[in-house]
Amino acid sequence: YRPTIVKYNQIYSGFQSKSITSSSNKYNTKKSDSPEISASFPGGDKKMIAFILENLEYPPLALKKGITGRVVVQFIVDKEGNIVDPKVITHVGGGCDEEALRIVSLMPKWTPGFQDGEAIKTRYFTPIEFDIFD
Repeated sequence: YRPTIVKYNQIYSGFQSKSITSSSNKYNTKKSDSPEISASFPGGDKKMIAFILENLEYPPLALKKGITGRVVVQFIVDKEGNIVDPKVITHVGGGCDEEALRIVSLMPKWTPGFQDGEAIKTRYFTPIEFDIFD
């Protein structure tokens, strides 16, 4: 097994963020609204990719069964930059989903998104690729 080598543009094309509002403790996506300034990982997308690659541990069950694929994790970056409510929305199995959640939970505080000069909660989608190279 060798760690996944992922092209920068392959991961980058999957990053998405949307501004959200809080209503009755639920997050509701605003229609057609994107934050003026999106939430961001400290140092930007390249640093986030490096963080993922440095911390990724291929799950033994997935390795044994040859399971590969892209796990997409959705989470909220709150007004203070904390990651909250991470969820797997595209599953792979074999422990890859749990590993993707572990990686997201290890991430440092983000810079929050901004709308009209105020920090806002932002929903973010991050793909994490699992691949086995011979």
